[in-house]
Amino acid sequence: MASTAAAPAWAALASAEARLIVRNKAVLLTALALPLVFGLAVMNYDLPAGGTGSIVGLQVIGTLLFTVYLGFTMTLVSRRQQLLLKRMLFAPVSHATLIGGLLAPMAVVAFVQTALLAGLAGAATGTAPQRVDLLIAAVLVGTAMSAALGFATASFTKTAESAQYTTIPGFIVIAAGTLAVLSKTPGEVVPWVLAVPGAAVVELARLGWNGGGDTAYVLTACGLVIVGAAVPAAVAAKVFHWNPKR
Repeated sequence: MASTAAAPAWAALASAEARLIVRNKAVLLTALALPLVFGLAVMNYDLPAGGTGSIVGLQVIGTLLFTVYLGFTMTLVSRRQQLLLKRMLFAPVSHATLIGGLLAPMAVVAFVQTALLAGLAGAATGTAPQRVDLLIAAVLVGTAMSAALGFATASFTKTAESAQYTTIPGFIVIAAGTLAVLSKTPGEVVPWVLAVPGAAVVELARLGWNGGGDTAYVLTACGLVIVGAAVPAAVAAKVFHWNPKR
């Protein structure tokens, strides 16, 4: 009991959220099955630029879209409709702690899925990541970006079911950024393209697998993702409704 009492608030929330996710078939399908199906499907693609690195980049962005962006949007809306968020507001924790606790299970699942899919892609092509640090950075900043977009999207999403539709604009924008990157040689994507949500995440993942990219280029990519996450997060923090809309 002592160890449970000493656990951080966000960890306790994450543990409770993980149990709720396991009981929710819709979230399980979205966060677990779809990313794996997508990640396995793109392994058959013959991408013109980037080789295995581009395949891994697609796997990373697919996992972030389904597991973190869509999954987190559905989770926030569902917990709001169940009045759990309203009750959590009376707990002596910050809003950031509440959001972090709800996000943590999705983030862990995304890391596991990415590692599994990238490992399968590497085994199939006989290659290995050249810069694991960049691959990890891609998942980290990509998770922050996807969570921020999910937080913002949940602000105007009324039901968990409707999240399948309200996330479509985000999917389209991120898909556009992904395709713009995959049409170019790794390390040669211009900064304005990297500013499109998702583009820099794919590029970091490609560089992480294939190697290359100077320090300034990598820092620019990371910085653009962080800014792209900060803006929707700041907006959502002001407009998000903790109680169900009437």
